[in-house]
Amino acid sequence: MGELKFIGKRVVYLAVMMFGVATLVFILTKMIPGDPVVANLSQRALNDPEIVAAYRAKHGLDRPLIVQYIYYIRDLLHFDLGTSIRTSRPVLDDLARCYPATLELALFSIVIASVFGILFGIISAIRRNSILDQIVRAISVTGVSIPAFWFALLMLYFFYYKLKIFPGPGRLSNSFHGSFLLLLKFRTHGSRFPLM
Repeated sequence: MGELKFIGKRVVYLAVMMFGVATLVFILTKMIPGDPVVANLSQRALNDPEIVAAYRAKHGLDRPLIVQYIYYIRDLLHFDLGTSIRTSRPVLDDLARCYPATLELALFSIVIASVFGILFGIISAIRRNSILDQIVRAISVTGVSIPAFWFALLMLYFFYYKLKIFPGPGRLSNSFHGSFLLLLKFRTHGSRFPLM
């Protein structure tokens, strides 16, 4: 019975936290300087009051702030995240398309971090305060200190470009495609790139 009560409390805390985060996101988006109409319509369209009014009505920007908030929460509860301004498709569809790649990356990162974390932990426990332990500590601190995006570029550069032992950027099912190849093409055509 105590476990059910504990789980129930956690579910309530989770709901309150999600509601708080959603409210905070709404407030922050409304505090951002600038008008979304100006940001999304062309200068020619802005000169036409009918187009501006239609855009505001379509996206609910002509309603009072509290009404916008109620519609925002209602849409979130119905898993309606709206339409992307960049792709003009439902945001949920874009997320569903990108989520498998994110899952692959996250799972692979967890596996790599677990293997090296356990290995380094065993080495440090067995060879405590030895030179090997000091080296493992230095590697661990360096790994935590380097920004992830820079570390990823370094790993791609050494293990993919120089040593050619790891696959390049892209999905697991794809061959060597991605932005890093574009950078490598710039390098081979005589362009200077500070990393290399």
